[in-house]
Amino acid sequence: MASTGNSQSIGLFGWLTSETPSSLLTPSISASAAGDGTIVLTITAASETDVIYARYRTSTAAWSTQSTTYKITGSGTITITGLTNGTLYQCGIYAKNDGISSDWDFARVIPSSGSYDATELDLALDDEVQDLIDKYGITATFYEYTSETFNPATGAVTKSGASSYEQKIAPPWGFDPKLVDGTLIKNGDMQTIVKGYDLDFEVKSGLEVSFNDSTWKVLDITPYYSGEQISAYQLHIRK
Repeated sequence: MASTGNSQSIGLFGWLTSETPSSLLTPSISASAAGDGTIVLTITAASETDVIYARYRTSTAAWSTQSTTYKITGSGTITITGLTNGTLYQCGIYAKNDGISSDWDFARVIPSSGSYDATELDLALDDEVQDLIDKYGITATFYEYTSETFNPATGAVTKSGASSYEQKIAPPWGFDPKLVDGTLIKNGDMQTIVKGYDLDFEVKSGLEVSFNDSTWKVLDITPYYSGEQISAYQLHIRK
């Protein structure tokens, strides 16, 4: 399966290499097959002297979570093993020759459940969501903590092990007053949208998000599916 846009592939897999892409031709994943805990990638190399590298991640894992590297020289197949059946994985390949790296090609596969490819609707709406947020959005920082300790005497919560991720979000907006019940939705609660794919963090309740010199907590998440994948998450946030 050839990538529909190698310039986008670089962004998807930018965590894999810091080398600047060159004129080296990009290899392609001509087929991807799901097996029992395995994925088999059939690779067509631009040159039989190119060394092809492959990595993978689950669809919800951070791109910084690097997998085992697989490699072959020239065209052929790469079998990725030790996977969880029923889980969506994203696989990426690139070529290297004489210290020069190519762009990336990628595929999405679910072991033992058949091959997964983004639909035309996915690809169209993913680009649309990204373009709109890039054009009209604001820069925010998401925070995730490894531990939180509650002090019952003071009511204070001490957080530690923070990881931060900068990401553009849609300008926040308020709730319809008719929806404000004082419990699930309170006065001052806001909503925003973040793209639903290729993030460096997992979108989940409990995250903190900071923008415009204020910090909010993510209370609830609503995913929006474009076709076969999530194009965006709508977040319910509260100070």
